[in-house]
Amino acid sequence: MIDLQGLADDLCEKLGRSIAIDNEHVEVIAASAQVGRIDPIRSDAILNRRTSAEVVEYVRELNLAQATKPTEVPPHPTLHTLPRWCFPIRTGARLLGFLWVINEPRLTDAEVDLTGTYAARVRDILARNVEQADAILASSIQFTNTLLLEGRSEALDEAGRAGRLISLGPATVWSFALSSAGASNNTVTTADVVELLADLLTTTRPGGFIGAPNEDRLVLVTRSRSRDQDHDTLLRAVHLSCRRTRLRLRAAGRTLLATTEDPREALSRAMFTALVARWDGQEEVREWEKLGAWTLLKGHPWSSELVRSISPSAHHLIQRGTPILWETLLAYLDSCCDARQACGALHIQRNTLYYRLGRVKEIAGDQILSSGWDQTSAHLALRVWRAHLRASGSEDDPAGP
Repeated sequence: MIDLQGLADDLCEKLGRSIAIDNEHVEVIAASAQVGRIDPIRSDAILNRRTSAEVVEYVRELNLAQATKPTEVPPHPTLHTLPRWCFPIRTGARLLGFLWVINEPRLTDAEVDLTGTYAARVRDILARNVEQADAILASSIQFTNTLLLEGRSEALDEAGRAGRLISLGPATVWSFALSSAGASNNTVTTADVVELLADLLTTTRPGGFIGAPNEDRLVLVTRSRSRDQDHDTLLRAVHLSCRRTRLRLRAAGRTLLATTEDPREALSRAMFTALVARWDGQEEVREWEKLGAWTLLKGHPWSSELVRSISPSAHHLIQRGTPILWETLLAYLDSCCDARQACGALHIQRNTLYYRLGRVKEIAGDQILSSGWDQTSAHLALRVWRAHLRASGSEDDPAGP
């Protein structure tokens, strides 16, 4: 059976010009030899296996993703593109990809018709691929939900036998916090997460993970022997899939799934860890097992009352002082009370730092810096307060609720 590459090569030979077949994200999946005139866009796409953001935006501006018939694409003077014929590849309302033919010299009507027959053959192949991908996606979601929402640990072995999770290493549960990459709308829907998961499944090695949407978050389960290396590979893949689906990875949390525990508890830990990673602002990815004192706060809402219960002194400083004072104290504590490092983080002089710390002690009491326990409590309380402000979208609010 001829494949996409064979179709591209065969059509190239018949037309005497270059052919490219892209997926729905305008990424090359098959390309013929370079015959006739070419432009930098084609060369870059083939050599680097990528399409520039400017070209993708140009395709969107022309509404080619919505086109149902072959469309002549004019040259773009800034992008230095040659004229092309674009044949959208669709099955029903679903866009599968594009077939591109350089249109210089212009195609005859007979050549356009011939290209249309090849576009139909491309559609048949891509449709079969999509059908298989949809089946993989559905089973991935089913296994993940059975494991993490129903708490059935046997779903791990079932996923392994089905070839969806083939590694026999320790299981890790991931939670990814996402936002829209669009400038005007950060809302992420379940459908957006499903699209991200589908892209991730079709562009990574089979059996590396299972996953499912969890409202506006993506949840994955991995089983890895070389944990750190495989996890780095997975994160790179998630970033690439986010870029293709116009989403942004805001933070990720992960935790080991013990063989004797309820998997639903592991999901809860991973989701909490992702929250800490996003709103505490220290690292993009956090591990529950390295989360430290934050683990004590799981299940507690981040609020002014939680700050008060952890450190009355820090709460008093927030209520009676100014944001610049508690922010200065937090930077000082984050720097292990190293004045030079704190001044560098705050971009201030040492005298300014000491003046502000003096004001902190006047408002909150000397013990906030002279007592080890009070200092530790204040540090945690201020980290909670900053996370609360970021999560509530009121980071500049001096008093809070």
